[in-house]
Amino acid sequence: MSILEHIRDLRKSILWALVSIVVGFVVVLYFFDSVIVFLYTPLLPLAGNGTVSENVSSLNDTLFITNLLEGFTTKIGISLFGGVIIALPVIVYALLRFIFPALTKRERSTVLIALIFCSLFAFVGFYYGYVVILPFAVKFLTGAGFIPEDVGVLLNYKESVYFIFKFVLIMLLVFQFPVILCVLMALKILDRKQLLHASRYVIVGIFLVCAILTPPDIFSQISVALPLISLYYVSILVAYIFHFGIDPTQESKAKTNNDKKDEVNIKKIQKDDE
Repeated sequence: MSILEHIRDLRKSILWALVSIVVGFVVVLYFFDSVIVFLYTPLLPLAGNGTVSENVSSLNDTLFITNLLEGFTTKIGISLFGGVIIALPVIVYALLRFIFPALTKRERSTVLIALIFCSLFAFVGFYYGYVVILPFAVKFLTGAGFIPEDVGVLLNYKESVYFIFKFVLIMLLVFQFPVILCVLMALKILDRKQLLHASRYVIVGIFLVCAILTPPDIFSQISVALPLISLYYVSILVAYIFHFGIDPTQESKAKTNNDKKDEVNIKKIQKDDE
């Protein structure tokens, strides 16, 4: 393909991505009330023990805005971010359509397998963050240990919605960590032995990242850090089982050593025959 044809393909890919984002934006904007109820759900324990609709109406008395533009900017921002998330499959398809001709057969299969596991781990990260960690963090941080009984709770509408949205998005991204490691090892960019030797530093780094990204309680930090550490070792184990993640220089040294051993064995056999 000529350079002009590549530029045309790139333009088509960008146009498809932009159109899909606009469509996703309109969809989220149309169903915004349902999206907000979905984002409200981890905050419902603050509203009482009634039904979901009753708790949502009670929660409206707990949330407040500080300026006239806050409702508009929040609606546009959430719709835009939600549109990008909805458009991700189209964006990924457009990207793959552009780069696939330049990849080898092995690299293509690696990318396709990685996409499957990225989707799986995205679902796991969403469920773990939204269903397990967020409700506990909200209950823990607004409990009697931090807020006295005679003190009420008023939450900023924009900050609360963005906090839940960002946390769920962070969990989706964080749980891609083992997939990225496996891809880098499969492409021989990282060596599994080096990853194993550096595990103590990686564990410290995981705890530091979790302390920054998770709600400020030790349970949330440990609840995110321990699965990530486990997945780190699982990715190294997968690389060991399927024989990838070997440094090319070490692989070539191993091949030369095997070749030398084979030559020595052949010479011994020839001497024995003589």
